[in-house]
Amino acid sequence: MKNKLILLVIFLSVIFTSCNDWLDITPEDIVEETVLFETGNGYRNALNGVYSNISSSDMYAQEMTWGFQDVIAQYYDYRKMSRNSSYYKYVRKYNYDNNDVKSILNGIWVRGYKSIANCNNLISNIEDEDASKFAMGKEEKDMIHGEALALRAFLHLDILRLFAPAPINDDGKPYIPYSETYPSILQGAETVTSCSEKIIRDLEKARLLVAGFDTIPERKAWFRTRLRIEAVDGQGSSDMPDDLFYAYRGFRMNYYAITAVLARAYAYAGDFEKAYKAAEEITLVEDEFGGKTFKFSSDYKTAKLYDGVLFALNNKKLTEYFDVYDTGNYKSLALNMNGLFDGEEGDVRNSFIRVEGSYRKTYVSKKYLKTDDTGFTTVINSEMIPIIRLSELYYIMGEYLYSIGQTTEAIEMLKAVRIARKVPNDLPEEVNSMDDFKREILRDAKRDFIGEGQLFYMYKRFNVKPYSKMETKDFVMPIPDSEHINL
Repeated sequence: MKNKLILLVIFLSVIFTSCNDWLDITPEDIVEETVLFETGNGYRNALNGVYSNISSSDMYAQEMTWGFQDVIAQYYDYRKMSRNSSYYKYVRKYNYDNNDVKSILNGIWVRGYKSIANCNNLISNIEDEDASKFAMGKEEKDMIHGEALALRAFLHLDILRLFAPAPINDDGKPYIPYSETYPSILQGAETVTSCSEKIIRDLEKARLLVAGFDTIPERKAWFRTRLRIEAVDGQGSSDMPDDLFYAYRGFRMNYYAITAVLARAYAYAGDFEKAYKAAEEITLVEDEFGGKTFKFSSDYKTAKLYDGVLFALNNKKLTEYFDVYDTGNYKSLALNMNGLFDGEEGDVRNSFIRVEGSYRKTYVSKKYLKTDDTGFTTVINSEMIPIIRLSELYYIMGEYLYSIGQTTEAIEMLKAVRIARKVPNDLPEEVNSMDDFKREILRDAKRDFIGEGQLFYMYKRFNVKPYSKMETKDFVMPIPDSEHINL
């Protein structure tokens, strides 16, 4: 019998097949599974391959962040977009029947589930693996296992948030499959509730697996910004781990990143108390000196405000992808500044908007420009893709506190983000209800999440339309035509 084959996910081909064997693909490069998983290094390579695969332009290096996701959140100036040949002008109008828009959704769906399949393959092999294969024994085995499990849950969460209704509008119907086996043939679709429960289950298990590696006292230094993220410019320190596989934990599903995603998943599912507790845990983590490990940027070196980033991906071509939309007289991804910083132009986030022209001005976020004009040009500038940051956790904590009547404390959560961004303490409008508070969260999140793909999900969870002509059905992306599930 032929050995099963594992994809080297860096080289995955995006090939559509019938609904019953859509993951049964012919890759450009394959490695015998028995060979890949013969050593601990093989497991390392398989895991790194998943991170690399989801950092592609059809996912988090473009469409799932500053591309498709931010277009449907109405971040961009439609007047600029309408004069450009970019297919994003159809995305902006939620024209999901357009062939180019369908292609984007196909890419997200297929790349997402192929990455999940590779997580499943790794998980199925490592569960009963001999710990002696790994350089750090069981500790490393559990870390790799936990990261793969967390990535599986993380990807399912984003697919659920795109291709199914938010819990607030849940109709109880099945929408997407929760894939847990390898080889991965699409199982039947599941409900929003069922998928949410499995996402949370996987994240909880992943957190326990990774905790033994990330939370021991002698590794506190590894989570300082300098070592967690910033040292990717090659300027490490004596505190850096000798084995680079254990370094730069901000670019991996570390314990704190998993906990943050868990807070996001609980909030999306409507379990606000558990979301609060997970979020609060991150804010209370102390470094080896007794200060806060995770904090908001204070030096504002780059538009990415990376001190508060808990998990990021990277792609060496990131700025090249963005540059395609930052050329010509009509930049198709020029920001719509209407109401964005009204009356609060001193907000540090406003300084990371490039302004061109004197009459009909054009505004462009500096997050993905080749240089953001701060004079701090490093790998962080050109390659880093923020995925989840501290501010989201403060919004989650504030939402819970407001829901239980602790309105003063809730507003303080929001003010903590605003003060960190050099915005006045007082909110611009009165907050007398949960709807008012959500409005203020959205106002701030719109500034913090520029280019990161998260704002649309907040609109969807709050059931607030980002565009007056939008219909509720537009919150749910249609499952690609070739990938419908037979129920």
